[in-house]
Amino acid sequence: MFPTSIFKASLNKSLFKIMRKYLYFRYNSTELLSQGEVVHDVSKKYITEMENDIKKNSNYFNPSPNLNTTLGKFEINNPVGLAAGFDKDCEIVTPMSYMFGFLTVGTALLNPNKGNYQDPLNNKPRLVVDSKKNSIINSQGYPQKGLDYTVEKLKQYHKRPHGKAKIILSFSGITEEKTQDRTLDSIKQIILLTRDYVDAYEENRSSPNTPFNKNLFHKDIHVKIYDIVKTHAPGKLFISKFPSYGNLPPSTVENQLLLKSAKIFHDMGIDGLVINNSRMIDVNSVGLMGQFANDIAGESGNPLFPYTLKQVSDIHSAIPDLKIIACGGISNGMHAWKLLNEGA
Repeated sequence: MFPTSIFKASLNKSLFKIMRKYLYFRYNSTELLSQGEVVHDVSKKYITEMENDIKKNSNYFNPSPNLNTTLGKFEINNPVGLAAGFDKDCEIVTPMSYMFGFLTVGTALLNPNKGNYQDPLNNKPRLVVDSKKNSIINSQGYPQKGLDYTVEKLKQYHKRPHGKAKIILSFSGITEEKTQDRTLDSIKQIILLTRDYVDAYEENRSSPNTPFNKNLFHKDIHVKIYDIVKTHAPGKLFISKFPSYGNLPPSTVENQLLLKSAKIFHDMGIDGLVINNSRMIDVNSVGLMGQFANDIAGESGNPLFPYTLKQVSDIHSAIPDLKIIACGGISNGMHAWKLLNEGA
């Protein structure tokens, strides 16, 4: 199934499509994971096997110096990065570090978390891939192996040769107790134990798959989290992740709330905003009622792109000196180019 150079084959679109079909034919849901999650884990193993090829061909991923950009104090040689969620447990940081200008790993939690309930073998998954729409309907709810595991993987990365990518750790302070005080204490512990191994932090309270996030998305919590990072990890960049618009065009109220929140972050001195997270949807709206583990989920992939483009444009127009990392629905080079031209 695999040629001599898996790396060169992976750059061939036709072979990539064949490989993707093979993976979804070969691997099915298990008792614990939906099919998409199983294929994700298998894909990560293949990336690990490709590490030496990726390293040898790392120049392929270095674009023209004309595209160099800055994020805070860092110069980044590739404006394309990897979003949080692909490498939740920091297991493939080294091979990916040769491919991107920056990597957002996590979202890291203090304690191991299985994520939201699902029963895949009885047609109740928490993640569904729609290949026709190039989309994912996801209600995973921060599955993660916990901080001890994350720290060990980050330590291993620092001990080995690796690429030039800057490492951004996405984190959530949510614990089983689900109180604001416990959340802030958890965040402090995450920062203290990872600050020697990362370049920046992305705080993630915008996931639509974790209802408690709604209790955390207000100005007082913004300020407290910012203070924790800047106090206990001085010199590290601080980035926040924003929720998506709910509809297009957004209502006047939704647009004003977005710009108000962005202005608060800007005035605090935040180093950047990630725009955006997956879009909250009712699973009934995508024909999954009775076939999905939860009523509410996040939509990502190709359908999210117009929301990302609109949100980037609105915030950049209102606050032009605020650094924006565009995230969501970016499926090709033209998407990336449009977002760069809108201020990402």
